[in-house]
Amino acid sequence: RGMTVEAARALLDERTLLITQTEEAFSDDVAAGLILEQSVEPGAEVERGSTVAVAVSKGVDLVVFPDLSGVASFEEAATILRDAGFDPVLTFGDAQGEIRRVSVDGVDANPGDSHRRGTRVEIEAL
Repeated sequence: RGMTVEAARALLDERTLLITQTEEAFSDDVAAGLILEQSVEPGAEVERGSTVAVAVSKGVDLVVFPDLSGVASFEEAATILRDAGFDPVLTFGDAQGEIRRVSVDGVDANPGDSHRRGTRVEIEAL
């Protein structure tokens, strides 16, 4: 875990073991391109020629903040944000009202910025 498939292959070749990559998965903790999970626990005994299956990290699951200019209401913005992978929340005002502020963690959100999938987006509308 935590190494590239190439580095793991070299290590396993020395021990007469094979490696296969089974999938890729997002991870907040393991950088993209590094092994996230393996089918054989470290230190376990296996027969020579056995195959170790590994899953490789795709890194953090980031989504791009959409352009909300011209959006008329919270409900319209919420649909666009959900489709983009965000969690929109009306923090003040009326869901049918004009959008006054859109923020992430209290900071104005800008089109093109990257955030973790599922990030809460706070919207104020009047």
